[in-house]
Amino acid sequence: MINARSETVTEKPSFRTAAAKRRALIPANGYYEWQKNEDGTKTPHYLHGEDEEQLLGFAGLYEFWPDPTKPEDAEDQWLVTATILTRAAHPSSP
Repeated sequence: MINARSETVTEKPSFRTAAAKRRALIPANGYYEWQKNEDGTKTPHYLHGEDEEQLLGFAGLYEFWPDPTKPEDAEDQWLVTATILTRAAHPSSP
């Protein structure tokens, strides 16, 4: 799951433990917001800092999962996943 609602993250079994123990700051150059058009299509808008090289930081969580295709004693048996925490836009946002 690529994102999780920050308002309910502690209620979801898939995020509960990570929310308590494995928080992260996820760097990004920018992100896309999609605007619905009258014809039902969507237009992507790339949002970024004033300088496109400026990094943004997203609140996130990470988790370790055993890879079911690997033996239990394999050095690379663990998968690391991350999710970004999201929330509703501030009322003053366009």
